[in-house]
Amino acid sequence: MKTRSYSSILVTTLFALTFPVSGSTTSLTVTHFSVRADMAAIVGGTPFSLAVTALDAAGSPVASFSGTLVFSSTDPHAVLPRATVVDAVSETFIVSLASPGSQTISVSAANGAIRGTSKPVAVTARPRLLVTTSALPEGTVGTPYGSAIEVFQECHWSPVLGWHYVCLQIDLAKCETLPRCPLQGGISPMPCCRAHWNDIGYPLAASGAVNGITWTWSAAPNSSVPSGLTIDGHNIVGTPAAGSAGNHLVVIEATDGGLPPAHTSVSLPITIRQ
Repeated sequence: MKTRSYSSILVTTLFALTFPVSGSTTSLTVTHFSVRADMAAIVGGTPFSLAVTALDAAGSPVASFSGTLVFSSTDPHAVLPRATVVDAVSETFIVSLASPGSQTISVSAANGAIRGTSKPVAVTARPRLLVTTSALPEGTVGTPYGSAIEVFQECHWSPVLGWHYVCLQIDLAKCETLPRCPLQGGISPMPCCRAHWNDIGYPLAASGAVNGITWTWSAAPNSSVPSGLTIDGHNIVGTPAAGSAGNHLVVIEATDGGLPPAHTSVSLPITIRQ
């Protein structure tokens, strides 16, 4: 089975309906297509898999098939592949639906002689993507930006590959039942708890995202991004560098993983103290 992804093709009208079936098609034995969506209900814009299988009159997959598949939908805003030449009995495609309601996707051979339609997929309206972060905290040159969390580990002194501590993360309650590990250079023959701080930066937040979110930022006109800071995942992280002190205006952009992707941005000030 092959999987094909179509992340940027918005199909609203189909023009390829009169193409002949290509190659050595087995259209004499193929009577219809099985068109199966892997989701029965989605939020508009959510990518999902559509499996297309060439079947005979008994509903069994045929031995071989090659031809051109044409896609259509009851949803005029569906994201579907263009007419696609295939050489396998079963293919999987990535598609999405947008219009609220009960929608179906149909697949036919280019000459229209063979076709199939999916079961209805219940589509709910796609929410609007909004950045909900409304302000950024101040930073200080030379100090990690944002906040930090205390992490606890249970550590054992191990001889494997040379004597050293082997540690696993635990919660505070478990840590409080163990002796604290010695400071650097010390050895504890018994399990002990080691605590340290992890800088996590400042988290960014958004609502209405479909299928995850990606964050980027850039300088607003006549401004700059504070040197030493970057976006890692969902957080602004790093340590403001020397020379970054001052008032900055940055444009923070959120892009979700929908099909097609949704974009939104917001301009926020950020002050770095010396």
